[in-house]
Parts: sequence; structure tokens; C-alpha cells
Amino acid sequence: MIEKLAKNVFFRGVSYEDTGRILEETPVSVLHFDKDELILRQGEPYEGLYLLLEGRCISRMTDYRGRELKIEHFEPGAALAPAVLFATANDMPGSVIATSRVEAAVLSRDAVLTLCGSYRRVQENLLTLLSDKFMFISKRFEMMSFRTIREKLANYLLSLKAREDGTVVLPLSIEELSAFFAVSRPSLSRVFSILEEEGIIEKTQRSLRIIDIDALIRDAPDE
Repeated sequence: MIEKLAKNVFFRGVSYEDTGRILEETPVSVLHFDKDELILRQGEPYEGLYLLLEGRCISRMTDYRGRELKIEHFEPGAALAPAVLFATANDMPGSVIATSRVEAAVLSRDAVLTLCGSYRRVQENLLTLLSDKFMFISKRFEMMSFRTIREKLANYLLSLKAREDGTVVLPLSIEELSAFFAVSRPSLSRVFSILEEEGIIEKTQRSLRIIDIDALIRDAPDE
């Protein structure tokens, strides 16, 4: 248990000894979920910080028409919805569903506050999580403002740091990137294929080489 918690972003930089002490002094609930099981339900209060120890999950938002929008994928070591925990209206904006068997540790709101007061590193980690979430949402809104998938993709690729030969490593999979763009995976894959056919990019799994950066810049909308 100590090893799993120590790998979570909420405890990043906290010593192994301090993590063990936290486990001894802090009430921690450990929950297990099967694949496709609901972990958190949209619209229900979020009253404890969920730390993903094992497995993967995805967050989805459903509108009043019943349409679903994939928001984010979570890997082992992630903290789920830290910004919601301390919000005035702390109802979950979306549901979280397990995409594999999941093990999660849950800390109450009071426990999180106590740990932040006792461990400066934990406090810094929480602030980093909240700041990263703000940046993620800001970038998400920016992407949603672009009209076409091609514009979204061109802007995204240009934002990645490329090597001298034009090669960039894609930090997100096609499925994760389609969720980030709020588009379907087949539609995004089709745009990748079109850019390859036009000689603008050359893609191999999670790496990509930008061959014609001028063409990519023309595809990206002006600010």
C-alpha cells in the first residue's frame, strides 16, 4: 500500500517514511471497481479525494439530450477531480468509469486539509494538481474554439516541442487526443491520414515528423 501511494501524484516527493506515517495516522478507504463499473456519478457530491492506485478509468459528461462527451483518461498514479473537492458547488461535473479493474484510495476533505497543513510537499502537490487542471481546461477551451479537426490538430502539433529534424513525441494516444478535441477517434485518424497523404507529416505510432511546417502553420487559425 505504501509503495502504491508513494507513486501517486498527491504524494510525489514525500519520503517513504512519511508516507508510511501518513498511512498510520490518516483514515484511508481503499475501494475496488471492476471494468465498466461506475466509480463516480455525474451530479453527485464529491466528498473525498480519489487516488488511483491501480487500473485505468475515463471521465464522461452527459448533456440533457443524453449525448456523451469523453473528457479525460486517467492512468495509475492520478488524482481524480481534485478541484471539485473544494468547490462551493462540489457536485461531479461528469461521471468516472473504470476501463479496467481499479483500486483507489480515498481521503476525506478534512484529511486532505490536515495533510496539507502538516506536509508542505503535499500542499505543493495539491496546488500543482489544481494549476495543471486549470491549464488543461484552458487548453481544452482553446481547442474547442477551432472550427475543424484539421485546425485543432495543426494547432496542437505546432504547440509540441519538436527536435531539429521536426520529430515530435505525441504525449497522448489517438483515443486520448480525440477525447481532448471532443471529436470521434475515426474522424481524427482520418485527418492524420490526410496530412500524411499530403506530405505534411509522417506518423509512426506515438512519434511524428513534421515535414512541411509552413503548410501546418497555414492550417492553424490565427489568434
